[in-house]
Amino acid sequence: MKKKQYFISILVLILFLQPFLVTNTTSALFQTERNDFKIEATSNNFIVKKDVGAGGEEQLITNVVRNGGFEEVDSYDEGPEFFSYYANAFQYVDMAYTVITYGGSSFACSIQGLGSGQFYSNPRLSRSFTSSSERAYLQENIDFDFFYYLVNNPDISSGGTIYLRLNCYHDASSTNWNIYYYFSIDTFSFINDTDDAYYDLTSPFGSWEAFSRDIDNDFTQAFGPAPVDTYVSIMYIYATSPSKPSGMTEVIVDDFSLENGTNHDYIPSDGDFESGTGSGWGQYSTGIGSLYQTDDHTEGNKALNMTSYSPLGLQSYAYLSNSLGRWNPPMGYYAKEPGQFTYNFDWKYNDENAGIQTFAYFYISGRNSTYDFFAAWFFGSGTDTILYSNYTSPTDREVYFAADGFGDRDTWNLFSLDLYDICSHYNLSNIAFTGDGIQANSYGTVNAKSELLIDNLILTNYPTVDPSFEEDWESIATNPIPSWYDNRDEPYISSTTDAKSGDIAANLTSYGSIGNVMLYRNMYLNADPSLFTDFWWRLDEIDSFDDDNYAWIKVETDESKEIYYMLGASENFILSQFNSSNYCYFYIENFNQTGVWFNLIRNIAVDFEAAFGIGNWNITRIEIESSSWGPSVTSLIVDDIHFVQDTTGPRLISLMMLNDPTYYQDALLEMMCVDTMSRVMSVRVYYRTATTWNYVVASMFGMYFRATIPAHDYGNTVEYYIQMWDIFGRNSIDDNGGAYYSYAILYDIDPIVNILSISTNADYGLASIHIDCTDEGSGIEFIDILDNGTFVAAIDTAPYIYNWNATPVQESGLHVVTVIAHDFAGNTAEASFDIFVTVYEPPSAFVSFFHKWGTLVGASIIGVAWASFSIVQFIRKPK
Repeated sequence: MKKKQYFISILVLILFLQPFLVTNTTSALFQTERNDFKIEATSNNFIVKKDVGAGGEEQLITNVVRNGGFEEVDSYDEGPEFFSYYANAFQYVDMAYTVITYGGSSFACSIQGLGSGQFYSNPRLSRSFTSSSERAYLQENIDFDFFYYLVNNPDISSGGTIYLRLNCYHDASSTNWNIYYYFSIDTFSFINDTDDAYYDLTSPFGSWEAFSRDIDNDFTQAFGPAPVDTYVSIMYIYATSPSKPSGMTEVIVDDFSLENGTNHDYIPSDGDFESGTGSGWGQYSTGIGSLYQTDDHTEGNKALNMTSYSPLGLQSYAYLSNSLGRWNPPMGYYAKEPGQFTYNFDWKYNDENAGIQTFAYFYISGRNSTYDFFAAWFFGSGTDTILYSNYTSPTDREVYFAADGFGDRDTWNLFSLDLYDICSHYNLSNIAFTGDGIQANSYGTVNAKSELLIDNLILTNYPTVDPSFEEDWESIATNPIPSWYDNRDEPYISSTTDAKSGDIAANLTSYGSIGNVMLYRNMYLNADPSLFTDFWWRLDEIDSFDDDNYAWIKVETDESKEIYYMLGASENFILSQFNSSNYCYFYIENFNQTGVWFNLIRNIAVDFEAAFGIGNWNITRIEIESSSWGPSVTSLIVDDIHFVQDTTGPRLISLMMLNDPTYYQDALLEMMCVDTMSRVMSVRVYYRTATTWNYVVASMFGMYFRATIPAHDYGNTVEYYIQMWDIFGRNSIDDNGGAYYSYAILYDIDPIVNILSISTNADYGLASIHIDCTDEGSGIEFIDILDNGTFVAAIDTAPYIYNWNATPVQESGLHVVTVIAHDFAGNTAEASFDIFVTVYEPPSAFVSFFHKWGTLVGASIIGVAWASFSIVQFIRKPK
């Protein structure tokens, strides 16, 4: 029990301290390297996506070819980096050579090699002695004789050699032996072994030298007595020239004989080349090819130029290829759905002095255990025809097509192919495409030349090709997961129907001290800063307290940096592992939990940068491994080894206005923004009142972002929207569905109203009221005048003057006159004053006068009363 508690304490401590054990912390990394609005993720040429995976993102189908733009070259030969490629160097065997011959004969044989700037040259003359009716058995005392003339080997110090290889064979034991005789070599340092023997016959240049050897004796000295019926099988003479040579390597040979003890010659004809045709001889001669960058391109700065040249009409080719898998048992790339496996690239074809065998094409090959398939698309040929015919049999098929643009010269065209269409058309089910290639060829015509330019090569598939392990149609005990490489057979590795999705998952169970059980897949995927794993795993059994047990998923880069995502491990393993400059262990969430499916979602770039520092990481290998020792068992099931890319920016999930902004106030907004795959880096609020958009940057307050929009004048409506960025530069906009968010500018300040003056005529009951009224925000709309609360007048324009007539008043008393100012925002303010009105009876004579003349002088009398003012209180405090 104490041991268990001790282990749990250590594990908790490791999980707690893990962020501090890596070389660079994530937070520091983002502060120093990921400045706001400056991160642009590298495009992976995402063509097709499948099902929804982690974070709601779609499972990734992407370009899996590195350097498809041919911007990078090999540092030595300047060929296209990260591809398999080859082109011929000049190799020529002339069996009707007349310049230098032996003993005055008419013909000899010249072997000439001249390496190219990229590849070495290895021309050879050969002769086979394998006829079952006539064999040169060593027990018959075989002597081998000929003459040789060393013409030149200018690059001897860099690999130029001239030598003879003699192969001996024993049928009954199927055993090969090789005997090498070196005529020109820089340093002879070979050591004999059980299969190969070496003799130093370094010779002078410029003279005929005799080769005369007792082959049985040479064999016995090197290997011991030859088994009975061991015979000379074949001979080769080479004149090797390295790449980037200074001159041609050349040797001339003549007058061959291979005789037994009775002088029977096993080279019965044309050993002296006098036929001028080389009857009975074999040779390997080729023209010149190359694969170099060119400035003629369609994207980036460079493209690839593949050129094949036949100076003597010799066969020449240049080819570029990808190894998609293995031939047997078949494993490769698959095309089970549209868009899963596609090719797209630009090409341009040209030729000169073209003959019938001058052409260029793209090909792909595939197979299963019972059927082989080969297809090629011609870009051009010297005769503007497809040179080969389709072929079909019960076990294989070859088909040839004219690519779109076939026959065009010096014109860029697009080649686009979806292998799903090919599989559907030819009913190719359960087939693995194992290889592809692009070739430029020329031969048969002197100085024929074919030239093919390639650019922007994109091959799409799942990064792990078969992430869900569904391609199990070739599953056998020794190849239990056919689409992945493995290190064990069944029962340690097996397919299982206990899958997270689909029909199949992979089971890796280590027991019986077998040690590690591993599946792996080589791949290429740039760790774009927004790239995440989307792996599903279930640890069914692990002994956490004994032995050195573990289960992990390892991600490896082209710089040999490795991250181990630890799914489970024993105490012994944890205590023995330490991070280093090349590998780092991440003890992930749900570590050591069993019996439940878990989703491993990790940001690859962040993890690698946290472990090893800033870099441009390229994933080249995925390994899944379980291991146990002793009686322990570690059982792991994995499925859906996918990747997803965080392609969307953050989301706005709440928006609140913290105030009701008036014309003198800023508007305060509070927003909650989230990002499913990463975290929100920055938020901007764009706003306008007319046509021009401005923005403010929001600040983070706990879980929220807050932004302040500057104050605007009353009467404006402010429109705004929110733009959000995550830490990888992905952004999104919330503009309320295109309608924009908005608010109106409020005004809540009352007008200012004052009674400036009152002019009265007490004798006639008149008062002139002068009013001052202002409103800086919305302005004065109108003024109401009330007498003892009863509306008597309204004024809507300045100057604000009201003439009040008290003569209609019938009784003496106090009158409260109120002035109420209204602004356009609905705010009001008032001021008032008191007036005492006295009503009395005028003299009768005056009344008679008024009745008679009042209308003439503009006076009025109502009833029999007369009013006069007595101001009691001038102004009351405005309200």
